[in-house]
Amino acid sequence: MRAHIPGNRKRTNPHCEPVCARPQRSSSASCRLAALIVALSITPLRSFCQPNSVAPGSISLGPILLKPSGFVEVIGVIRSNNTGENVSTDFASIPLTDTQQDWLISARHSRVMLHGETILFSGTLTGYFEGDFLSPAGSPPWRLRQAWGEYRQGKWRVLGGQAWSLLRANQKGISSERDLIDIDVVDPAYHVGLLGDRKRQIQVIREVRPGWLIAGSYEEGGQIVAKAVHDRKRLHFEAMALGRRDGAWGTSAAAVIHVSQRGSILTQQFVTDGAGKEAVGGGPAGVRSYATIQGAEARLPHGTIVFGYGGLVYSARSEGNRIVAEWTAGAKKRLFRWSAAGEATMAAHFSHVERAVWSGRKGNLDYFMISLRFTIPAPP
Repeated sequence: MRAHIPGNRKRTNPHCEPVCARPQRSSSASCRLAALIVALSITPLRSFCQPNSVAPGSISLGPILLKPSGFVEVIGVIRSNNTGENVSTDFASIPLTDTQQDWLISARHSRVMLHGETILFSGTLTGYFEGDFLSPAGSPPWRLRQAWGEYRQGKWRVLGGQAWSLLRANQKGISSERDLIDIDVVDPAYHVGLLGDRKRQIQVIREVRPGWLIAGSYEEGGQIVAKAVHDRKRLHFEAMALGRRDGAWGTSAAAVIHVSQRGSILTQQFVTDGAGKEAVGGGPAGVRSYATIQGAEARLPHGTIVFGYGGLVYSARSEGNRIVAEWTAGAKKRLFRWSAAGEATMAAHFSHVERAVWSGRKGNLDYFMISLRFTIPAPP
């Protein structure tokens, strides 16, 4: 979901600047930072009730611009085997024996998001918060997904907090908030073969020339990730490398190819020694692993998207999984749009998952997911 950026407003009066576009000399930097942190702790419901709305869905609190958002989603799933899980599938541990079918309907993937930013010195300070209700069994239902702050000045960006690992690829640029390559999958666990998870970390990102970004992160567990990104009109390319203090290493390349205005192809490859769990459906730690995902997305008329993905993780000999593979086919349809206030969509997909362990046992899982989602505010 795209967030409103306050620095790109058109000026209609050269002698009058928007409040968010000029420095606030009456407030100290520390007071402004504290105000942003407090503002981001306000729930979206209270934020919607503030009177100083500057644009649909946005709220101005002095020098701080807030944009609350989120969605209510109901997911229904039918699985050929009972996995004992919620609507988020644990691909690496699907049953190796046949069990009864599993039917489930849940709204726990509904999400709350809050984006806030302010001008600080000659740069922009951004805060982002995101949560849903898919916490593990036995825990309080609320789950924190992301909570981070980022300072952008010129060609530099520094991010700290809980965010997506740099291993998770984007469709363009580098962002933990939007444009990830998993946007059309219904399953909250995404898809076998994708890389990266949400981790506590520090990221440093720099634009080295138009269309080129380099980035590095120090992530929890002593993991260091380096990334280079190149964007062109029809191509997004990423190259990544990771190293950990336990000696594990890995390298990856990902690309999104826009073959036309309506169609895209994505691919990602990953080779690692010891960091196989960084892949969705990943293998045991401490062994050599390979992961891949290929996909295609077609944007059809009337707000319809058709997509298909195939992913695989293979791990060297161990006491755990030898292979986890999945293929998925599905579609997403915009049902209606209520001005800028909200948008309703429906999505569905069928997936087939296979799992084999080195002892020789095998299992498979077929499942169908359907989603009804209402997003507030409507995407641009």
